[in-house]
Amino acid sequence: MNAQICIPGTHETGRGGRRAPKRLLPAASVGVLLASLWTFGAPAVAGAVETRGTDQVVVRITEYDARCFADGFFDRAREEYPHVGAAIAIVHEGALVYAGGYGRYGIDDDRVVDASRTLFGAGSIGKLVTWTAVMQHVERGVLDLDTDVNEYLTTFSIPATFDEPITLRHLMTHTPGFDDTAIGSVTRDVASLTGLETYLATHLPTRLRPPGRVTQYSNYGAALAGFIVAQASGIDFNAYVENEILTPLGMERSSFRQPLPAELAAEATPGHVLTPTGRITAVPHVFGEIYPAGTGYFTTTDLARFMIAHLDSGPPILRVETAQTMHARAFGNDPRLPGMALGFIEGEANGLRTLWHTGTSPAGSHGILVLVPSTRTGIVMLANTVNTGLSRALVGDFFDAFFPRPAAEAAGAGEAANAPVSAAGLPSIAGSYRQNWHAHHGIEKIDALNLESRLAETGDGAIRARFEDGVSREYVAVAPDLYREVDNGTLLAVERDADGRVVRLYRGDRPIVAYEPLALREIAVFNIVLMNLSLTLLGAFAARPIVGAIARRITGHQRPVWTGRERIARSLGIATGWLGIAFFAGYAGILVLAGTTSVLRSPLAVIVFNLPGLLILLAVALAVAAVSAWKGRASLASRIHLSLLSPAALALAWFAWQWNVLGYMG
Repeated sequence: MNAQICIPGTHETGRGGRRAPKRLLPAASVGVLLASLWTFGAPAVAGAVETRGTDQVVVRITEYDARCFADGFFDRAREEYPHVGAAIAIVHEGALVYAGGYGRYGIDDDRVVDASRTLFGAGSIGKLVTWTAVMQHVERGVLDLDTDVNEYLTTFSIPATFDEPITLRHLMTHTPGFDDTAIGSVTRDVASLTGLETYLATHLPTRLRPPGRVTQYSNYGAALAGFIVAQASGIDFNAYVENEILTPLGMERSSFRQPLPAELAAEATPGHVLTPTGRITAVPHVFGEIYPAGTGYFTTTDLARFMIAHLDSGPPILRVETAQTMHARAFGNDPRLPGMALGFIEGEANGLRTLWHTGTSPAGSHGILVLVPSTRTGIVMLANTVNTGLSRALVGDFFDAFFPRPAAEAAGAGEAANAPVSAAGLPSIAGSYRQNWHAHHGIEKIDALNLESRLAETGDGAIRARFEDGVSREYVAVAPDLYREVDNGTLLAVERDADGRVVRLYRGDRPIVAYEPLALREIAVFNIVLMNLSLTLLGAFAARPIVGAIARRITGHQRPVWTGRERIARSLGIATGWLGIAFFAGYAGILVLAGTTSVLRSPLAVIVFNLPGLLILLAVALAVAAVSAWKGRASLASRIHLSLLSPAALALAWFAWQWNVLGYMG
């Protein structure tokens, strides 16, 4: 039998005719094919777009089209976006069009991924199941979207920090105003799980702002909604979603249970991460306390069934009107940008409204699910490696392949998008920002240093932005306080106060968060420079006895004779230096092990995190000693060094206070 080769671009198109009929060529014809491609250029896997109106786009996607697209994408992605294994499913007009697996189960497991059998941790994509369960209860009149959630809680309650109560609508749009926390939310030992109710009751997050003001993604909020589902139904959350969502849809190879049932666990792929050096490494499996927020395992074919139900407006799991309510826009940080539906995130791709959600698991998996309601099309990809570039590239290529903008429309949009609009008269938006999805209280606040974004003006109303993902983006102004990304048209909006100062930035491709300007004390570079200077001064003084002894051994000089005050000053300096080094080394070590909650709750962590309190006392004593040193016989270098130790110690203590370490009691 001759080898068969897939020819991109030979699928049907609805633009008033057909391309060459789809076909498979024998390998013997490859030479002719390559010659023609060299002469005329390779045809793109163009989208089968028939018409594009304001409300509807009619497309025709065949299994052949989808398979060609997926095969081509993953052939390229192996090198561009390193990953071990992945699976994809594409649905269209109420049916699964294509599902395929690519790569392996693991770096030490050569089993080939199978889209219908291989389970992946779907991370926060599983939230969509939780939100669907909420809407089932709303549909039955058991829950109400706008009732205080405390009405549904019996064993604990959300503090009434503000007058406005938190509702299910706030949870579903990620606007409850909860602070973020992750300590204690995962464990490697399933036996150590405390249970959803206990975790929620003992890890109540701080309420940062009244609900309904601005989005800030909340895993706690999703887990709370899952617990309310269990309370309202009178059965365990896992049992509920199995009975009311997974089983009715035929999602037989998906589960939120921990551990997974044996028959599913055998086909669950382990997770991996991409190290800074580009090497892929396996990560240990973890179990989650807040499992309704995203510890479920799914196959892509099962998620295809879930997508079809939502694209068909609900049946058999929701009524049509309920699904329409769930899919409608429910909140937006800025009316000009995509916002939040109820659980789904709004998006825009090549002029089409999308509903989507990504998922990244601490167990080392990543995925994305996207619906195009106007075309009844959906795509889901799950991978056993955390590489967010893979999902971004997949979605971009998918829409360019199957839903390209018509050439004239694309040209017009490009010209309009890249035509600078003067921003004269408005204060600059250049500066440092940070997304608000991070811990504002508690020792986890230090993680925020990794989430900094930087915006710089490049002239003519254009800006260059580098957000926390490290990707550089170019924007041009298209309206006052509204910018459009040059490459893909994504919008960026600015909110200002009455005095014109920037309050927040909003990205059209990240409606789940807002970006807030940073004061100098919150900027990573400032903190890094300050810590390096402080540790250099403290370390140098701590090392003086050792360096001095070595120098005397080499030169034969005698030990200097100090007065009592000079000895006290020198001893204080050395003690302060070693204490500062001990704090920083201990702090860094504990953060490395912070995934183990027991480390953070240990007496050692409490002692290390509160060493800066002693530094404050030593800094005061050093200030007095420095005055004495200037009156004594110490060398000029010693006097200066000793004088600088006090502010260095205070700087280290300030760092501990700024990042919520000082005063930590476990």
